Amino acid sequence: MRWRIATTIFRKELLETLRDRRTLLVMLLLPMVMYPLLIIAFGQVVTHQMSQMQEQKVRVWIKGPLPYGLRRQLADAEAFEALVPDFGPAAPESMPILPPKVDEEGGEAVLPFARTQAPEEMVTWARRMIDRSRTDAVLVVPLNIEQVLAEEGSVPIAILYDETVHESRTAKNRIEDALLVWREALRDERLERRPELPEGFFLPVLIDSQNTATAQKRGGFLAGRIIPLVLMVMVMLGAFYPAIDLTAGEKERGTMQTLLTAPARPTEIIMGKFFTVFTVAMLSALANLVSMAMAIAWMLRSSPRSEEFIFHVDFSTVLLVLVQLVPIAVFFSALMLAIAVFAHSFKEAQNYLTPVYILVIVPAAIAALPSVRLDLATSWAPGLNIMLLLREMLQEPPAAWLIAMVMLANTLYAAGALALAVKIFQNEQVLLGGQTPVGEVLDLVEIRHRRPRPMLALIAFGVLLVLLYYVGSAMQEADIFWGMLGTQWVLLFLPVAFLVRMLKLDPHLALSICRPRWRGVLGAVLIGMTAWAVVGHFASWLQNMVLPVPLEFEERMREALGLDDLRLMDWQLLLAFCISPAICEEFFFRGLILGSLRGRLGKWTVIVFTALMFGFFHLSIYRIFPTAVLGLVITWVVFQTGSLWTGVLVHGINNFIGVMAMKYNWLPGLTGAAGDGLDWRWMAVAILVFVAGLLVIGREEESPCASLQEGDPGITGIT
Repeated sequence: MRWRIATTIFRKELLETLRDRRTLLVMLLLPMVMYPLLIIAFGQVVTHQMSQMQEQKVRVWIKGPLPYGLRRQLADAEAFEALVPDFGPAAPESMPILPPKVDEEGGEAVLPFARTQAPEEMVTWARRMIDRSRTDAVLVVPLNIEQVLAEEGSVPIAILYDETVHESRTAKNRIEDALLVWREALRDERLERRPELPEGFFLPVLIDSQNTATAQKRGGFLAGRIIPLVLMVMVMLGAFYPAIDLTAGEKERGTMQTLLTAPARPTEIIMGKFFTVFTVAMLSALANLVSMAMAIAWMLRSSPRSEEFIFHVDFSTVLLVLVQLVPIAVFFSALMLAIAVFAHSFKEAQNYLTPVYILVIVPAAIAALPSVRLDLATSWAPGLNIMLLLREMLQEPPAAWLIAMVMLANTLYAAGALALAVKIFQNEQVLLGGQTPVGEVLDLVEIRHRRPRPMLALIAFGVLLVLLYYVGSAMQEADIFWGMLGTQWVLLFLPVAFLVRMLKLDPHLALSICRPRWRGVLGAVLIGMTAWAVVGHFASWLQNMVLPVPLEFEERMREALGLDDLRLMDWQLLLAFCISPAICEEFFFRGLILGSLRGRLGKWTVIVFTALMFGFFHLSIYRIFPTAVLGLVITWVVFQTGSLWTGVLVHGINNFIGVMAMKYNWLPGLTGAAGDGLDWRWMAVAILVFVAGLLVIGREEESPCASLQEGDPGITGIT
């Protein structure tokens, strides 16, 4: 082989590969930007979950009498709540101490007095109570405990728990810790009375934990950690290659043009391709489900502890799993067709579809957290809901309403993806390989003026609202300072900048970015200095008439803002709660959303609608109305001046005064004798300054942004 020629070809191919911007995007941008952000966000979610798990109290039911020392030990423990139920089977008079386990080879005892056995009736009852989530564990104490302790005997105590339930395992561990402390105290007392005996001679308490989970539930628990993830991956891969071959592959082979000349409508073409991809994806899911179920069942059956793990899936469960996978297969099939059709070659389509793996990786990582359960909130989380549902179905079927909720959510997501694919396939330029921008294909951008349409704003609002609920709140609870910065700049500002760049929007029309006149700046400063007093007090007065704000919420707000955290310095409060929200939230609401609605609805309809979206974005029933009222004022200011920067000024100054007033307790110095509000003289001054700001902006003269103010003649429908 001639190495000189081989290395020359190597350099040529490498150069061509690196010249491909799409390849560089996947190779460099994803690892350097997206994955670190995902890891940081996921790490904060994990930190939050771990702290919640440590603070979470577990419930323990006591069956039997408790000696004074043990009762005091359990009462002092803050990690769990011990209760004595007045129903269920009675505590046993005594419990046997079973013979020690013996090593079959050496014939020696592995552990002396290793086991005890609670009555079968008690075990069955405890299993039922744990399954119904009425308790997390049951502590069984024999009735003759005082007598055995007086005779310096060994008392067997049983902890009944379910190892497939995270809260139950936690309860078992915490009870064991409390019992071990009490046992050490008893042993020390006995050794003090009889010092001639060697340490360890007495075993005053025999602690034995008994797993109440059935063998079938244990097997389903293990299978539930494997099968859902593999099923999701295989459904995605089942749609991956057919979607590429039927879109970019046909373009590369030149057969797409031939197909378009046939007497078939674009809708018929997309549906034919879709059903092909969907069928392959479902067959892949079915084959993997059957194969994995048989493999896991064989593995558990052939293991040394086969009697403890049984995995058996009946036909009805398999059928229900496949039914739940139908909308998932529809979603992936339609989504991959919609993305791959923009590519011109097989390689380019692979680059486009690689980020879709995130739709599986991130939900799988979150589902692996032990405290994440299927409930009303998670049943609407795309990807996560189906993994949690499949995991629970392999153990014990969840409530019927949860199954229906997951099916409804995934059906809606699938319908949206299919509608998106149909919309894209109706554009012949895309099918023929033309360089048609995504925004124009989806009708998200007004082509003539490069400004967003309302549909783009609504989609962005819905996606970012979900991200704020699931990711932003967890980031802020894990670390308030970095969480706020991450929420503002990563979840709000970067998506807006990305959309403007990707869709080639005009920043002036899309975001109202232009320099305001001096009147606009002056009016924004005056309004920002007094909005917290005038607008804030007015909104609070109306709020308390309908929905009074409890004191606990105000305390949580102070804690959420970090005002009670001495570690947060003034510059951190300024950056996280004043500057960042003023820029990032304004770019999204008074920028992208206002820019998409302006001119398509009446002036005050646009202002009110934008303000309501701003209020709902703060995810609190007590903050929606006050925030919406403030948003009404800021939106009017931006609409009137035509400049986003006046909204940034009002927002930033208002937040700064509000945060500093709360931290340094400025209000008592400004309140009247009653202490229930601003002194009337200060309020009068604030109202005068606020009205002056409104008048200054209301008389704003023609500015470089005037075309945004009352509408560009070339844009129809602007009022």
